[in-house]
Amino acid sequence: MQLTQEQIIAIKKQRGLLDYSITQLANEINVDRHTLSNIIKRGQRKVNKPTFEKLNNWIIDQYTTIK
Repeated sequence: MQLTQEQIIAIKKQRGLLDYSITQLANEINVDRHTLSNIIKRGQRKVNKPTFEKLNNWIIDQYTTIK
């Protein structure tokens, strides 16, 4: 599956707002830190379906949950 550019931007933006390292964010989302690093640093868009779903659900949660 392919992440959109908007999804990648949302992940980067929320990471910055939360002031999380890649490892902290990967642990929160429950995805591999190397995969997340490739998405954030290299703009990797192709991910497997479970990773796509975890990332997408996390983005939705971040924008719909007041913390």
